[in-house]
Amino acid sequence: MLTLIRNTFAAALLVVATTLVAASAPAQAIPLEYHLMVTIYYSDSSRTTQVGTRWYGRCPDRDWDHLSGVRTPHSTSGIHPCP
Repeated sequence: MLTLIRNTFAAALLVVATTLVAASAPAQAIPLEYHLMVTIYYSDSSRTTQVGTRWYGRCPDRDWDHLSGVRTPHSTSGIHPCP
């Protein structure tokens, strides 16, 4: 009986841990109003060859959501004032 309880608890703990890991995947932040989130995408983890750029945000003259190039898992991001 104790083994059954222990195995059930271990399985439940594994489900919770898996859910937390999946939910904690990196997400794009929402930039402040009148700021742009600029994400630079690179070809690999060395981050030496840029292959794409994404601009996302709200500016007084327009809303931005533009991707130039390709998205990859290797990126850096920053928040910048609207042009």
